[in-house]
Amino acid sequence: MRSPAQPACCVLCARRAPHCANADGVSITYETDNRGNATVTRSTVVDAYSGRVNIPASVTRGMKTYSVTSIGDRAFENCADLTEVTISNVVTSIGNRAFAASGLTEVIIPNSVTSIGSGAFWGCNALKKVTFGESLTAISNVAFNNSGIEGTLTIPARVTGIGEGAFLRTKITTVYLKGRLNPAWRSGVFPDGVTFITERPDPAPAPDPIPDPVPTPPAARLPQPPLQRYLLTLNNLDGKAVTVVSLDGKTVDRFVVSGDEMRRAIALAPGSYILNAGGTTAKFVVR
Repeated sequence: MRSPAQPACCVLCARRAPHCANADGVSITYETDNRGNATVTRSTVVDAYSGRVNIPASVTRGMKTYSVTSIGDRAFENCADLTEVTISNVVTSIGNRAFAASGLTEVIIPNSVTSIGSGAFWGCNALKKVTFGESLTAISNVAFNNSGIEGTLTIPARVTGIGEGAFLRTKITTVYLKGRLNPAWRSGVFPDGVTFITERPDPAPAPDPIPDPVPTPPAARLPQPPLQRYLLTLNNLDGKAVTVVSLDGKTVDRFVVSGDEMRRAIALAPGSYILNAGGTTAKFVVR
């Protein structure tokens, strides 16, 4: 059933109707509730979705419009030909095994999503990159386990819980923590040998600069951005040389890691920097 007011990228069918998802990957199966919400649900058609799927902000059934607020359990599981998904900024949760063993290559989680369910992207071998929205608070057990994520992963500041094995069996080399995750969660969550970088702005304002002995004419003095102190947390790099370099090639800091976990405070001006640590290179931004 298609309503003229309904988005072209989906079909909203009667609750639990098994035939409403088409093999072309355009139609989407939903369940609705009496609160005006719709949930993307699993289709009974094998490999129902392929190519690109757009999950809209709302769908219309009859004369009523529903907000698509969640992607249900196993909604796109085992859709090996599904390579790209666009999730609207209305969806707040992604269910258990929602995209498990699918063919996704990259995922952008919108700012509206607050939770990602258990095994949501488990076994997505082609998935190389994931970007999390800033509202995310919880990543459940084995959410991205055995996926193809590689390189640097950024964990938003509001994340307060990461389940066991969430990122094991991936190729992640560097984790950039924007918040204050409990260090105990790092054990059994990420692959061995991952480098952790923790952003810890110093709440205290920078002291006023000492005046020059000879005053410089105002026209010749260039304003300097205030420095902030950031705390780097480095794991499993004992004895390795570490350098922090600005994008213009200037070395900001150079030191050798001592111990399995070392923390070092660095005064940095706003800008982009490159961290070289034990053969691993990561880029980070100071705002």
